[in-house]
Amino acid sequence: MKDNVFSAILPPGQNSLSVRCIAEDNEGNLWIGTNNDGVYIYKDSVLQKMESDEFKMQNIMDILVDEKGNVWVATNGNGLLKYSGGIVKKYSVADGLPHDTINKLFAGADGKIYGGSANGIFIIAQDGNIEKINKLQHHEINDLVIDDYKNIWIASEQGLYRYELESQKLDSLTESKGLPGSQVSSLHFDHENSLWVATKKAGLLRFKDVFFENYTAYDGLSSNNVNIIVPHENSLYVGCDDGVINVISDGQVRKFQQASLNRKQGIRDILFDEKGDIYYASYHGLSRIRNGVEITYDFTKYGSSNDIRRIWKSKSGDLWLATRSGGAIKYSSENVVTVYNSKNGLKSDYILAIEEGSNGEIYIGTHSGGLSIILPNGQISDYPIEEGKSGILIFNIEVQSDNTLLAATNVGLYKFDNQAFKRIYIDEKINVEAFFDLVTDQDYAWLSTNTGLLRLMKTDIEKKLPGRD
Repeated sequence: MKDNVFSAILPPGQNSLSVRCIAEDNEGNLWIGTNNDGVYIYKDSVLQKMESDEFKMQNIMDILVDEKGNVWVATNGNGLLKYSGGIVKKYSVADGLPHDTINKLFAGADGKIYGGSANGIFIIAQDGNIEKINKLQHHEINDLVIDDYKNIWIASEQGLYRYELESQKLDSLTESKGLPGSQVSSLHFDHENSLWVATKKAGLLRFKDVFFENYTAYDGLSSNNVNIIVPHENSLYVGCDDGVINVISDGQVRKFQQASLNRKQGIRDILFDEKGDIYYASYHGLSRIRNGVEITYDFTKYGSSNDIRRIWKSKSGDLWLATRSGGAIKYSSENVVTVYNSKNGLKSDYILAIEEGSNGEIYIGTHSGGLSIILPNGQISDYPIEEGKSGILIFNIEVQSDNTLLAATNVGLYKFDNQAFKRIYIDEKINVEAFFDLVTDQDYAWLSTNTGLLRLMKTDIEKKLPGRD
């Protein structure tokens, strides 16, 4: 560009040049990779073609200049070319590359060259030794970057991945896990350490504080079907559908010692109490582990059922249990059990949520029976979500500081003011139909929905109620 006017730089006798990539070397020269016409160098305002046989008629995918001034050239089907001191060295599948089509190159701070190919990632050490990352075999890599924590972020046709160089652990964010599109084309970290992700069909994405980890059966989990995660003493206790409690601590996965591993009933909830007892719920009943000894309680003899989904410990020390078909159970001791069901006041025996209010009242969210409130004296009050509507599921409820409730349901998000429910109207453009779970922090309500994760400012909730401007 001269005098703010762009001018074309073309080889003699040519009126066009299809350029795919450009890199600047240590002397300020530009190395230009083309489609089907090899490599050019722009030096001293003159454009020259690299005439080495290895470059001729090649589609150049990327060019990288390392800290020593070596020029690395990624090709489409002709492997990786290294130009140093006028000599071209070729690396191919025969030398250890996973594929001869190289899409992207990255120079690490460790002096190594990281490459993404049509069949995964490879690393070339300073001595020329090639290492392949086998966990990404059969993945076409479009881009890769390395963050400050020595993690490789990988854009591929199958999704976004993070590979920890030290632990060799691979985490994934794919379409099945919430990524809006599977084909990721480009990555960039900005000055705020946000990761910008370009996709081929789902637009541009931005991730802030992007440190997710993915644990699967490959990493030691007993099953990929996870029902519940409970933090306890710097570890995560993970209840799976095969009836096993897995413990994740310091990045390692181990199986928690249970006497009931042969039951194969999915773990629905886990509770640690202040005495050191561990309770866990399954469709086989409530189990307690105390001092290494495990016992399981049978609640069918009290007129309830053993398909327990939720455990809640009240301020008074009672355990409240939500069942799928036997109502709510108040367990005070082995000899004091109270069952609340459709026979004595509840509108449904299918309990999905249990929470406690500031005055000791217990809130029960049900399947098709609305909300029930059980007072400390045992009195029950029932409230429908909407009069005349059936089939409404209260998946979760959360008590707010003013003792009102937020309720996540299959037909919307609601606020309960101890008298009636009012629907919170979300922007129609978001197209949310069902709310499955909710958690609130100081400023926001975080909501899992049928269209993904939604964040709503708590101060905006009142504005979205009927009759509010």
